[in-house]
Amino acid sequence: MFSAFDHFRQRDQFGKVKVIATLSALLSSFLPWLDISTSVPGLGKLGSYSFNAWNAGFSAWFPILMLLANGAYDYLQERVNALAVIDSHTLGMVVGFLATMLIALRWITYANGSSTVDSSAGVGLYCGLATALTITFFSYRAFVQQGSSPETARG
Repeated sequence: MFSAFDHFRQRDQFGKVKVIATLSALLSSFLPWLDISTSVPGLGKLGSYSFNAWNAGFSAWFPILMLLANGAYDYLQERVNALAVIDSHTLGMVVGFLATMLIALRWITYANGSSTVDSSAGVGLYCGLATALTITFFSYRAFVQQGSSPETARG
């Protein structure tokens, strides 16, 4: 019987890293992405709230969804040969780069200038950003190793 662990062992180094990164993207989505603290001058801190990627807004859950879809496509492309519409390494580079940019823009644009509300990035955002960067980097490395480069891929 063919198990998922046997399939994982048969993958190359880049494939194993992409599987682990996809799973870490899923795990990071449940960690806090946004931490908000509210306070009133004279009264002190009123409350502290945390939101995971699924509750923090479009620019949090959409990059995670893209990374999960990329992992699913990568898995299905190996299992079903007819699914080779686009190379999984090329797709990984594009999806990873877009996810990295969306997460980085989300991080950069956190409002932190109010005297009553303090918002900051949570640990999930950092893990999601590291995962997106990892998928981008290893997809590029696999793309180059298979004999292509972004310059020659254009034609």
